[in-house]
Amino acid sequence: MGATEDMLERIRSLALKHGLTLDQSEFDLALAKRRSNFPMLLADLFPQCAVGHLLEQGKAPQNYYPELFFGYVATTQGEFEPQELDFDSDDGWASMLIRFEFLGADREIRVANVDDSDWFTPSFVAALNQFACEHLNGRWVDFYDDCDWCTSLYVPVAAMAEFVALRSTLEDSRRKP
Repeated sequence: MGATEDMLERIRSLALKHGLTLDQSEFDLALAKRRSNFPMLLADLFPQCAVGHLLEQGKAPQNYYPELFFGYVATTQGEFEPQELDFDSDDGWASMLIRFEFLGADREIRVANVDDSDWFTPSFVAALNQFACEHLNGRWVDFYDDCDWCTSLYVPVAAMAEFVALRSTLEDSRRKP
């Protein structure tokens, strides 16, 4: 078995172990075509718990983060249903505040390193995970390719370390000649 097949089998094994629904037809297609852009492929393999998007959004942060936020929320499949959302900044969009009501209480997530940029910041995923540590049963693990793509998977807490290890393996394999 080649490296691509090994990686696909590892992904399938993690899905089975942690009860994640893997799109079998996408898996079979990836295996047949030996697809190896794993960050993009993960969005196809796990359509219920993955969100994929470009890093360069081409518009102001106040215009794209709300849309991304809803995409990330959808990956929780109903576990996280914030209400009364407000996206704002108190520092000229150097950072962003996401204010909302969740489980009967007002909440706030601050995203650092927004820098009034049209580029997505990994701090967004870190901020969501900080909130998730206190309120949710899963965490987001973000995967990046060498170009302009991010896929984040929402996985059970028990699976997070293994998916982070998978991410490290994928990053290491891209660095090899």
